[in-house]
Amino acid sequence: MSQLKVWISTKNVVIPGDTVDITIKNENANKFTLYLYRIPDNGQIYYSSFYNKKESKDSPILVLTKEISTDSVIPFSIEQHVQITIEQPGYYFLSTDLNGNDT
Repeated sequence: MSQLKVWISTKNVVIPGDTVDITIKNENANKFTLYLYRIPDNGQIYYSSFYNKKESKDSPILVLTKEISTDSVIPFSIEQHVQITIEQPGYYFLSTDLNGNDT
């Protein structure tokens, strides 16, 4: 079995209502879940890009769940793109879950 790896990236600043392109570099993950969380207004933000869950008073708010899949045969390395819209101003972060993988 080949090791599963997923990297996600997007631009750091988004205007609410704009469509955002998320670039996914995927190695051997046929199926995974992408999550978008909004950090509560009183969440602790460091250096404008790092969220510290331990220091925050409230949990992040799940805004979007998106299932990502491919029919590629393992081993593979591909680049995928997903578009989402951010409706409200605020701080957000993306996370993935590889547990639902078919491998």
